[in-house]
Amino acid sequence: MTENKFAAYPLDPSIIRALDVLKYTAPTKVQEKVLPLLLNHQDVVVKSQTGSGKTAAFGIPLCELVEWEERAPQALVLTPTRELATQIKEEIFNIGRYKRIKVEALFGKSSYQSQVKNLKQRTHVVVATPGRLFDHIQRGTIDLSKIKTVIIDEADEMLAMGFIEQVEEILNEIPNKKTMALFSATMPSAIARLAEFFLKNPQEVSIETAPESKKKIQQQFVRVTDDTKLNTMKDLFILENPDSSIIFCNTKIMVDKLMSSMERMNIKVNMLHGGMEQSDRSQVIKDFKRGYFRHLVATDVAARG
Repeated sequence: MTENKFAAYPLDPSIIRALDVLKYTAPTKVQEKVLPLLLNHQDVVVKSQTGSGKTAAFGIPLCELVEWEERAPQALVLTPTRELATQIKEEIFNIGRYKRIKVEALFGKSSYQSQVKNLKQRTHVVVATPGRLFDHIQRGTIDLSKIKTVIIDEADEMLAMGFIEQVEEILNEIPNKKTMALFSATMPSAIARLAEFFLKNPQEVSIETAPESKKKIQQQFVRVTDDTKLNTMKDLFILENPDSSIIFCNTKIMVDKLMSSMERMNIKVNMLHGGMEQSDRSQVIKDFKRGYFRHLVATDVAARG
């Protein structure tokens, strides 16, 4: 068996064992740069695309740094969408499974009472969307006094979704002695200001998308007017006949409209948008992965992660 290169870092054997099971045997570029910084309690700003391995880049240090005996949450991950919160929770749980790390995800359209009940039990890491976490803070149902590490994931997406003010209010509720990491695919000025205000002398890490992965993506565009958009879409489907596709729309209304139009063309299609219940959204994603339908019409709630 080849030696796990993560063993070179000061990590608990239980975490190395979990990484072996996950087949994480060599760090990606972002993990190589971020792991030592977070393990050393150094603030960091990371510019990195989705798919670079950034969840494990902060998930591994979080699992290492939490003390199992402490009952109150010691690490907080803020993320823009429920899907991403669920995905990050699973990843951290898998990395910390042999250390018995307890992870709780807090997001809307999910039982508030069951979240309150889970938070009363031992919880090491909280992964949350800003709105639901803010509810818990206001109602006094979460204890943030022991938080030592805060991760802000997909910061530019939080800005686009209008969460930045809530993020700032949340950060003001957390003890000053904390390590912080901010991850963002792009670095708009509002995000740079947030980092400057809340992070202490952060190290900057920038991971470029590998040229080989760019080469695999062929991009084309068709310039259309609003009134010809649907007909152009139909023509493209007839000409290209893709095996499978995700079609992104700006609004839920456009998703409904396009879905109806495609159903009239006898195309096997389903939809995904923020107005749906979390359980329905999760089921749609699972069914799409399994190939139960070929095409998915979605708002950009499905674009990240």
